[in-house]
Amino acid sequence: MDKNGKVISVPALKVEVVDTIGAGDAFAAGFLAARLAGKDMKTCLTSGVESATDAVGLVGGQPDNSNEF
Repeated sequence: MDKNGKVISVPALKVEVVDTIGAGDAFAAGFLAARLAGKDMKTCLTSGVESATDAVGLVGGQPDNSNEF
């Protein structure tokens, strides 16, 4: 819900699920990163869904580390 009590939702993305480990953590990370960047609630939810979608496509939810910082 937003600060006015309006329910906001975004659809799940279609993906072949390999492993659900880490999906919740990935969702939270994507959501919070967008929220801390000042994004609106719908954008935050979308970011969380995209992150979780990436996680469930991998065994153990491990990201691709080829682009290390």
